[in-house]
Amino acid sequence: MEHVILKQDVGYCELEGHLYFLDVSRDRYLGASASLAATVDQLLQGGELSESSRKQLIDTGLFVDAEGRQKVLEPPCQLHSVHAITGRSDKIFPVFTAIYLLPCAVLFLAIFHGLIGRVHLRTIIHLSQYTLRTKSIDVLPSNIEPMLHCFTQALRLFPRKDKCLPDALALRAYLGLQRIRTKLVFGIQPSPFMAHCWIQHHDTVLGQDLEAVADFRAIKVVP
Repeated sequence: MEHVILKQDVGYCELEGHLYFLDVSRDRYLGASASLAATVDQLLQGGELSESSRKQLIDTGLFVDAEGRQKVLEPPCQLHSVHAITGRSDKIFPVFTAIYLLPCAVLFLAIFHGLIGRVHLRTIIHLSQYTLRTKSIDVLPSNIEPMLHCFTQALRLFPRKDKCLPDALALRAYLGLQRIRTKLVFGIQPSPFMAHCWIQHHDTVLGQDLEAVADFRAIKVVP
């Protein structure tokens, strides 16, 4: 019998006893029924699925046949946010830093604010990764604070509701241009249901404070 695994663009997490999924390819969140949650738990435990249970998973559009790939379902998304660098600093940074970084931040914000709602989400996420250079760095540079400060200043030019997604994508592209590898994090909270996204480097939130993400559980992390 064929095993099934999550589609590449799908993430999931458990909150308050309920299972939730994010399907990036279809830009939608959904809660699992008790029956679906029980089947997923059986899959997590490595148990054999009946044909009806396997069909139930496939029919959701969230799972695909393993076809020789990894046959064990990955555990729910686990990500911790311990530190934060907001960029909201009273320090005075060198003028030449702003001359270069501020226009870059404005450019990326304009691009991603313009693309949201017009281009498929998965495509926009891929675009946010194109600026990352081959020789990227996996440590935050000493000048990360002025980088984020310039981005925070540029945000003032883009006042709009529900802007966490374009802001996060723009920040990801902006930092990628500086060779900084980051993760795009999607999070949810159940009651009332709300979704949020942000940029993180290992356990450090970038461009937002910890309080802004504390109430959200990560459901999908895009490396």
